[in-house]
Formats: sequence, structure tokens, C-alpha cells
Amino acid sequence: MSLVNPESRWWNRDSTRRISGCLFYIVSVVLAFVGSVSMGMQGTSPLPLWASLVGNFLPIPLIVLGTFLVSFGTVGGFDSRLFVWAMAMYFIAIGTGSLIGGTQASNPSSGDVVTAVMFGLMIGGGVAAILIYEALRLRSTRKAALRAIVERDGTVVNGVVTRARPYSVNYQQVTRVTVQFTDAEGQTRWSSASIGGAVSKGQSVKVTFSQQHLGRRGAVILS
Repeated sequence: MSLVNPESRWWNRDSTRRISGCLFYIVSVVLAFVGSVSMGMQGTSPLPLWASLVGNFLPIPLIVLGTFLVSFGTVGGFDSRLFVWAMAMYFIAIGTGSLIGGTQASNPSSGDVVTAVMFGLMIGGGVAAILIYEALRLRSTRKAALRAIVERDGTVVNGVVTRARPYSVNYQQVTRVTVQFTDAEGQTRWSSASIGGAVSKGQSVKVTFSQQHLGRRGAVILS
């Protein structure tokens, strides 16, 4: 029992924990880069062996710690964007550090080309992961914005189910349906989506759509 609200303490604030998680991510990437440079120099690194080992083995635990801190210590919960960026930057740091260290090695090996390609792929994979994630995130954001427009300003009509395929999600029945409806210009259209519960062919369902956005996915909501 305390006279002080626990939420008012600085270490219990969401902002503090989120910043701490981000710092863990940043430190892990820096350590991965330094450790990879050291290992890539093939014994000629000015860093002692233990420092190189720390740089190679500590980043992953730090990323895990930062993820748990943000996921279970904040109201927002798991932040996939932070995690994806941290892992992608981790691989980019390893690839870049190893390539730089390899150029400084005093005894280059015959497998340098293969090694360079491998680490180049790590860098490319990290960059690709960031680009793909951000593209999917942008798509999801635009889809959510379009859905809000449809729900707010959309036209509501009745449609007829022309195809129904039932399945289960978390022990709850869901039906994948194709619905035929007529838009505001009198054209017959079809749209497919999953609807909770049992729906059969020929049943009438509510269709909400935005006429000006019918060319985009997400412009039709079935319920």
C-alpha cells in the first residue's frame, strides 16, 4: 500500500519504457556493427576478443529485452514496426560491418567474394524487409481510411449471396461469401468477403459501398 500513485513514477510511464526499449534496439545495432567489423578483420582488430564476442552475441538478447519491455510494459503493447526495424537494422549492421572489416583484414582469404556476396545479401535483405513492411503498413493505413469513408458516407443496398463457403476461425463459424449487388449507376457488381456466422447462398446481406471508390479494394463492406 502506498500514498503515491504507481503510475506517476517515472519508471512506470509508457514513454520511459518505450524510450528504454528503443535505446536497447539502438545499442544492439551498434554492438552488432562493431562486433562484425572486429570479426571481419580476421584477428587484426584492435579490440580484444571478449569485446568482439560481446558485440556478436549481446545484440539479440538486447532486441528481445527491448521487445518485451515495450510489449508488456506499455499500454500500446507489441509494436511490430519497432521490432521489424530493429531486426532489419541488425542484419544491415552485421552485413555492413563484416564487409568493412573484411576490407581491413591483413590476410584476405580466397572465399572473400562468396563472403562479400553473403553479407551483401544480408544488407539487401534488411533493406527489403523495411521497404516491404512499410509498403504493407501504408496499404493497411489507406485501407483503414477508405473503410472509414465507406462507413461514414457510403451507400447502403441489399445484395444477394451467390456463393458461400463456411469455415472456422477460433472455433467460431465464418462464411466466405460472394455477393451480387447493383451500384448507384445501375451496374451489377460482385464483391467477396468473410462474414461472421452462417450465411447461405441466396440469402440477402447488407452492402455498403462508396461509388467513387469502387475501383479500389475495400470500397465495399458486407455485413
